[in-house]
Amino acid sequence: MMFLKKWWEAVAGYFRGGRAEQDLRAAREMVGVALPLVESFARKTPRRSDDELAALFREYALPNLDRFLGLPREKRGLALLDGVSTLLSRSYPGTATRVLNAAAQIAYLAFRAGQEPGHE
Repeated sequence: MMFLKKWWEAVAGYFRGGRAEQDLRAAREMVGVALPLVESFARKTPRRSDDELAALFREYALPNLDRFLGLPREKRGLALLDGVSTLLSRSYPGTATRVLNAAAQIAYLAFRAGQEPGHE
C-alpha cells in the first residue's frame, strides 16, 4: 500500500507542480517537426510488414528493429512511435522520452484527423 501512496503522490505532484503543463507545451512545439515524420512513416509502411519496417529503419538509421519485428502487425504502431520519437530526440537532445512520445502522438492524431472524410 505504501508504494501506491507514494506513486499517487508523485503523479499528483507532476500535475500540481506545473510539470505536466510544461511538458505539453514542449510537445506542442515539436509537433511541426513530428508531423512530416509521421506522414512519411505512414506512407512508407502502409501494411507494417517486415520488409517495410526494415527499409524504414535502415533509411533513418533507427535502432531496435529486431525488437519490433517480433511484434504482431497490429502492435507495430509502437515501432513507428519509437522511430518518430528517436528522430525527434536527434533534433531535441536531452528531451524526456515522455515529451517526445507526446509530440509524436499529437502529430499522429493530427495526421489521422486529416485522413478522415471531410477534413481536406
